[in-house]
Amino acid sequence: MAIAIKPRAGRHLVARLGVFAIAFVLLALAINYRLIFEFGIFATSMKYHGATPLLGHGGMRMIWPSGYYGHVIHQLAGGHIELLAVGAVLLGITRLRRSLPHLIPIVLAGLCTLLLFGLRSAFPRYALPAIVLLTVTAALGIAWTSRLLPLRARAAWVAALVLLCGALQWRTCSTFLHEFDDDSRERLRTWMAANLRAGDRVAADTYAGRFWAFGGEQTLTIGPLIRMDAAASVADLRGNLADLRAAGYTHVAVCAAAFERYFNPELMPLPEQTSDFRRRQAFYRELFDRGQLVWQSEPELDTMAYTNPPLRLYRLSELSLARSN
Repeated sequence: MAIAIKPRAGRHLVARLGVFAIAFVLLALAINYRLIFEFGIFATSMKYHGATPLLGHGGMRMIWPSGYYGHVIHQLAGGHIELLAVGAVLLGITRLRRSLPHLIPIVLAGLCTLLLFGLRSAFPRYALPAIVLLTVTAALGIAWTSRLLPLRARAAWVAALVLLCGALQWRTCSTFLHEFDDDSRERLRTWMAANLRAGDRVAADTYAGRFWAFGGEQTLTIGPLIRMDAAASVADLRGNLADLRAAGYTHVAVCAAAFERYFNPELMPLPEQTSDFRRRQAFYRELFDRGQLVWQSEPELDTMAYTNPPLRLYRLSELSLARSN
């Protein structure tokens, strides 16, 4: 905003750039002050997260080219935002000489979006900066298109488009907020406490419960005697369903965030992880074919978040396993 609002002269633009830089640095320090006092942790994290998007994650990486992030942007932003952003780009190009500073958000949105298509890891959260910038670009599209209309019609045009966008985005915003109050992980835990028997054991993907994603406690007790053990992929707890059953597990809880990657044609295993990839894929396929589905949660609108994820709970029936063998 400091550099985009009515720049009148070169010195004014320099001053606005200075204001922007100072505000940016202060805000960055306020948010990330810990990097100064815990720089070693910061450096390790940057090394990991700097390599993960480009080299792959979890033993796999996306094929290239891939339309994965195009799908994520379309689902989370919406076609109306994309259309308005395209309109802003077209108007920005035609008005290049008169509104160069206004193109900065568009350039940032374009660069951020293009960078996504060079990533080799499939994480919806990587698209969030591009979605925010595209939304800002869409807002510019609304403002700029109003200038093509007579002065008396501009306010009505802007109001109509803002109301339309609000109506289109209300459902998505409401869904995101509602997920914290209606988390499928908590509903699964409540259902198991009410319906499983004392002594039952549940093997689970980490994402199927409120476990630490990396390290930390991977076991919780539901009620007095129902135990839930987790791993990043439940396939890593035991080799197959028969081994799980022999170890005393009666149920398996899985999350789409953990198993869908093994059935996504846009993901391929890293050469050194091929055997683990195929083992986990075979485990989930066996579970879906032979396990008895007793509980399932599919969100009305998949926000691709860790709250309220798609979950399934299967019973490991001895009769079902015996028949399959």
